[in-house]
Amino acid sequence: MTTYQPDLFEATVEQRFESWKESKGGRYVLRDLYALASGYANEWKRSGVKVSVKLLWEMERHRIKMVRARAQRMGRKIGQDQGYTLNNTFTALVARHIEDRRPDWKGLFETRERSVKRGGPCLAWIVPIGEK
Repeated sequence: MTTYQPDLFEATVEQRFESWKESKGGRYVLRDLYALASGYANEWKRSGVKVSVKLLWEMERHRIKMVRARAQRMGRKIGQDQGYTLNNTFTALVARHIEDRRPDWKGLFETRERSVKRGGPCLAWIVPIGEK
């Protein structure tokens, strides 16, 4: 009997981030994060004090709750599948995304080297001993 490991087929954080960025909610959230970051960028240029992307992330999380509440009052439901969510594993990727697209903001965020660098999904067949 041949088996496989399902965890080998799960998308990486980077792949999930790319999908989220393309969702309607992901684009909305990123637009908001750029706007929030712009307010801090001028202060950073003046003072040299870096910004925590986690601070912006939590501010946006609160804003998303307000968007959901407003939609609910209007009789609409915004589902998580639409990208209006903030996955904490995306914060470092968002900081790098913003800095990559705004070279004048390079160094704006407090960052550290990422500890996990994985490739994409891979395929591995496990063949029990004795089978060919």
